[in-house]
Amino acid sequence: MRLPKFLALIFFIAQAGVSFAGLAIDLDYACFAGRDSLAYVEVYASVQRSQIVHTEVDSGFISRFRLALDIDLDGRPLVTDTLHGVDAVANEEELKAGQFFPHVFAFYMRPGRYDVRATLMDETGKPVERKGLVLDVRLIPKDRLTISDIELACTVQRTDEVSRFWKNGLHVLPNPIRFFGTQLPLFYYYCELYNLRFSEDFPDSFSVHRQIRSTESGAIVRELPSRIREKVGSSAVEADGFPITTLRTGTYVLEIRVTDLYDNSVARQSKKFWIYRPGDFEPGREVAMDTHFVDRLTEFALPAMEMDEAATALEQMRYILTPEENAQVRRLTPEGKVRFLKEYWMRVGRERGLDPEIVRWEHSQRVEEANRRFSYLKKPGWKTDRGRVFVQLGAPDLIDRHVAAQEVPDYEVWYYDKIEGGVQYIFADRSGFGNLELVHSTKRGEISDTNWLEKLAGRPISNPTQLSP
Repeated sequence: MRLPKFLALIFFIAQAGVSFAGLAIDLDYACFAGRDSLAYVEVYASVQRSQIVHTEVDSGFISRFRLALDIDLDGRPLVTDTLHGVDAVANEEELKAGQFFPHVFAFYMRPGRYDVRATLMDETGKPVERKGLVLDVRLIPKDRLTISDIELACTVQRTDEVSRFWKNGLHVLPNPIRFFGTQLPLFYYYCELYNLRFSEDFPDSFSVHRQIRSTESGAIVRELPSRIREKVGSSAVEADGFPITTLRTGTYVLEIRVTDLYDNSVARQSKKFWIYRPGDFEPGREVAMDTHFVDRLTEFALPAMEMDEAATALEQMRYILTPEENAQVRRLTPEGKVRFLKEYWMRVGRERGLDPEIVRWEHSQRVEEANRRFSYLKKPGWKTDRGRVFVQLGAPDLIDRHVAAQEVPDYEVWYYDKIEGGVQYIFADRSGFGNLELVHSTKRGEISDTNWLEKLAGRPISNPTQLSP
């Protein structure tokens, strides 16, 4: 199976930090009505763009890869299919984590339990990653109302253009990862209904009820309007899309219930999915993550860190490490630094009751935010005084900014209400060029100078009560 040079590319929900870049491929599947004693089975696969190797050429960068799908039954090879992909970009900046290529492998299969194995290979045939899936194939019964498996999708659109993603007049672009959220704010699904009681002489209808349930609490978090649809035959397609902006990070289940209004027979089907929003993990915000979400996120663990990346990461961690840990890091070999990082985040994760990649991601987000907000000339934000405090403690509960005062330079007072009963940090622009430096703090171990106002003014303050925080 060979695809054209341009593959459908989905900009997924991941962002820098604990991005989903560690996983190269993922799989999902759905069974539909087939023919005779065979079911029609679609296996959905995704290839993360950031995980395939691109080679520099005159026009930019190019990658050729293969995704081989092998299906076994009772340990015996049954069928093999291969996707040949080509990806070309003008520059490396286009290769952002979180973009993936979706694909559909389609088969007619007998009922049974199959082992599926997907192998991503580079252009030399060297395996990059393998992913397994257990495939339970079932036949659609012919004597009762039934709903097929639910396919989750990035988009569903009406079209007459037949493609790998086309079925029943719809272009259904699968989402095998089953994550939605910030970058995929619209939730799409597709399924088929079978064995409706239909007669051309007596037109009738059926109803579709949909709801989303939280796996953590079991509560219904969203109930969509019921749909009443006229029958046009004994089968029908149920597909839709709707925003999920109100759902927070966590694990959910889409539940669909169909009622044939001819005899009130009912069929049900469900599908698990995940919501991931980086904003839910901003400093100062608490996220209650259920076990299902943590387990799923663990599958997307960050790739093995290179030695130069480990050195950079440890440098950015020097504010959160103890003096003893910083001294230990300076004595480590490059390999030892990689090992130290892994063990450190494992330990902190256990102490906080979180997945290690979550706490590691929270720290990297603070560093990125510090760089965005506090960089000064060529100095990265995390190395400034405000950046250092931000990385250590997160965002303050309150910032009191004093600008254009007559007697003192611009300064800010940061309040942390939950630390040591409440502490303050005062940062002032002593140079007058926009770089605010720490001049006083009430936190133990920090600079303490109760005369900071007079020192900034260079003389006694005429009315200090008007200027003091």
